[in-house]
Amino acid sequence: MRSGPVFVAREEGRANDVPASLARLTRQEFLVAAGNPKAILVFTAFFPQFVDPAAYATSFATLGAIFLSLEVVTIVIYAALGARLGNLSRGARGLKWFNRMSGALMIDFGVMLAFVRRPAN
Repeated sequence: MRSGPVFVAREEGRANDVPASLARLTRQEFLVAAGNPKAILVFTAFFPQFVDPAAYATSFATLGAIFLSLEVVTIVIYAALGARLGNLSRGARGLKWFNRMSGALMIDFGVMLAFVRRPAN
């Protein structure tokens, strides 16, 4: 398994880049998310506050199932966006558009930071 950009899959022995399927991108994102310590922190630090002590296992399982369902939805959205951006970046026109938009966004952030006032202590 090669590491690299999420939205481009390269297979050995092929001259061209092959677009990754949505299922493959979803699997790849799931593996990345499963290795993320955020889930461990959510289950150990955040959930216990909302668990009913009388039905600990049931309420913990319910919260966990809701969290994992929302994670799956998020993973699918990320995979779809990654596939779409991969398709856009293959052409010179799409890459030029993407570069202009991201550059304009960075300039906007810089201008906003220039006008932010720090609270007086």
